[in-house]
Amino acid sequence: MYFKRNEAFRFSFSKPIPGKLIESTNNCTPINVTILDVSKNGAKVYCEDNTQLHSGNQIKLSFMIDDISFDALGTISWRKPAKTSYEMGIHLITDDTYHTTMIQSLKKLKRMNS
Repeated sequence: MYFKRNEAFRFSFSKPIPGKLIESTNNCTPINVTILDVSKNGAKVYCEDNTQLHSGNQIKLSFMIDDISFDALGTISWRKPAKTSYEMGIHLITDDTYHTTMIQSLKKLKRMNS
């Protein structure tokens, strides 16, 4: 199977973390998601809510790592059914500050869980 991921950095959480996803075009209420993994420019999330979210939808993803809030706009790259819900790949629009803060937070989280 071919994957289009070309990023060298991807962090999978041993215990997935909670997050919120908002479709930016409709100002919908936040949808609870579980963050399975993150990279500097993306995330894979698990969503129990059977929503109308599809590939190409513009979204805002919010989550916390070690009491630091991460918020980024992005686009749903793919969506596939999982057991009783959906998994989605999200391409995030981020900057250098976001990257640096995330890497520092993930390193700290890794040390705490080792």
